[in-house]
This record gives sequence, structure tokens and C-alpha cells, in this order.
Amino acid sequence: MMDLVFLSFVSNVLFVLALGWYLITNLQWYDYKIERVILRHHKWWWHGVYFILPFLAYFILQEYFVFFLLFFFLPALIYWHFNLDKRLVLTWRVKRFLILLSSLTLFFNFLCLLRGGCATFGVFMPLTLAYLGSIGIEKFLFSAYKKEAIKKLASMPKLQIVAVTGSYGKTSMKNFIEQILSHKYKVYATPRSVNTIGGIIRDVNESLSKDIEIYVCEAGARQVGDIYTIAQFLNPQTVVVGAVGPQHIEYFKTVENIKRTKLELMHSSRLQQAFVHTSVTDEPHEKVRFFGDGIDNVNGTLEGLDFDLLLNEKRVHFQTKLLGNFNTINLNAAILVASSLGLSEEEILKAVASLQSVEHRL
Repeated sequence: MMDLVFLSFVSNVLFVLALGWYLITNLQWYDYKIERVILRHHKWWWHGVYFILPFLAYFILQEYFVFFLLFFFLPALIYWHFNLDKRLVLTWRVKRFLILLSSLTLFFNFLCLLRGGCATFGVFMPLTLAYLGSIGIEKFLFSAYKKEAIKKLASMPKLQIVAVTGSYGKTSMKNFIEQILSHKYKVYATPRSVNTIGGIIRDVNESLSKDIEIYVCEAGARQVGDIYTIAQFLNPQTVVVGAVGPQHIEYFKTVENIKRTKLELMHSSRLQQAFVHTSVTDEPHEKVRFFGDGIDNVNGTLEGLDFDLLLNEKRVHFQTKLLGNFNTINLNAAILVASSLGLSEEEILKAVASLQSVEHRL
């Protein structure tokens, strides 16, 4: 009898943690918004296979559930995890959730044992309380971190902020802008693919030095309104909106929604200039300069690229070691930003010639 209780205890802990892993993975994709996970998931049937079906099986199979857990659910969940395009990142937020979930599960299970046993160990209660408790903890921490970041940015009134978004090439544009501007200024860019409001706030607090002159920040989104939130927080003076297409259309449903979301970056109270790719809009605006159509004589080889670009009403010939003709679009944006922030033609030519490719990209 004791062996059966112990087996039920262990299988319950494993099951709750497995469901928690699935839940927090989906929450991380959708900016920790449960309504997005439930109502706007791009593959809703996953919830049936990896959450609802196992949940029902737990109460129907009872003592036989351990076989379902070990030979079906856990192998299926592991296979699902390793085949994801974007796996769970074990951030401190995720770790806090998993620690809280583990603690609550063990607490309720031991409570059952002390009371003389339960028909079944709980699943819904520890998951629900861990989620609600996590929300409370993270809201408190987020509010404190955001206030700290706002205070830090306010203490740097001379800091120029360049915010970059787009469906394609935003990380490359961000890195090219940083490298080119670094030939004249002290520049810092958000690392790797940090592009959410939470990630940016943390980056400002932990990594943005007070002596930085230009902060280049990437802005990403999974839903209309995400980039608006970033724009309202950073209030960048310079905005770049790169090429827009159907990438991540499963989150936005239409390309028009994607365009509208990317253009939210212009909702900055300090906006001085915006560089917008022609695929996004052709609607004129006093602070907008379009890019993407003024590139001529592109010649790509195994040694690099050379191309002509209209810069300050003058046709300029550029050479770079970068590979891939598509990089001319990303360079177009970076060159225009550099020129607008005071780099001379000679400085830009030299900087473009020495550019290094972005890690994991051509």
C-alpha cells in the first residue's frame, strides 16, 4: 500500500511539473499573457494534446496513470520541447515560477499525507496558485524595475536612442547601426535578440552605462500594442522600421496588422526622425524618410558586396565584406541613421568597409 502511495506521490509531482513546463513555455512566447495563450495561440490543438488530454487521463486512469505518464505524456512532451523553433529560456522569471510550483505541489502532497491521504493528489490547485502567485511577484518586480529604468534614462538627458523594428533584418540593422556609429560615438546595443519590454527594461538597468552616448534598441512584438509599449517607455529620437512581410503572421493574422504594429514605434514624444522601408507604407510624414528603393549597381561576390546609394543628394559607392545582396537593405538603413547622427561620408565609407557579419547570419 505504501509503495502505491509513494508512486502516486512521485507521479503527481512529475505530472504537475510537466504541465507547468508546458504552461510557462507558452506564457513566455506570449509575453506571459494567459489570455493570449488560451484565445490567440497559433497552434491551439497543442493545448488538447499536451494539457487537456493528460489532465483528464490523470483522473480517469487513477492508479494506472503512471504508465500513461511514463510511456506517453513525458516522452511526447520531451519530443515537443526539442522540436520547438524557440525553446523555453530559463530566465529568473521562469525559475521563480518552477520553484514556486514545486514548493506548492510538495506542500499540498505532504498535507494530503498528514491528513491520512487523498483520493488523488491535486493538480489544478498547485498550478493555479503558482500562476497567480507568479503574476503577483512579477508585477511587483516589474513595477520596481521599470521605475528604476525610467529614473536611469531620465538621468541621461543627452542619450540618443535609436529604436529598430521590422519583420526581417532588425537584428542585423541594429548591429550594423551600432558598428558604424561606434566609429565616432560611444554606442551600446541590446544584446542578441533582447526585444521585449521586460528584456529592454532589464537591459537598461543592468547593462546601459552612464557614459554611453547612443543606445541602439531592437523592438519586437507578438501582438498589436507590444511595440507601442516599448515606444512609450524609450521615447526614441530616431526610429527605423525595416521590411515587413508575413513572418509571424500566425500571431497577427494579417500583414496589415503587422505593419500597424511596427509603425507603433513612431509613437515617441521625442521623435526627431524615422526611416521606414517602402514595404511598410508610402504615406508621407514630415519626419519620415523612406529607404529601400535607392540602391543601384549591386554586385555580390564571395569576397563581399559593393553597391551605389543615394546619400545627401549624392550617389555614393560602398564596399563591404558582408555577404548576401539582402544586406544592402539593412545597410541602407544603417547608413541613413549614421548620416543623420553626424557621421561624414568618409567616416561612413570606412565603417561600412570594416563591418563584421552578425553572429548566426550571413
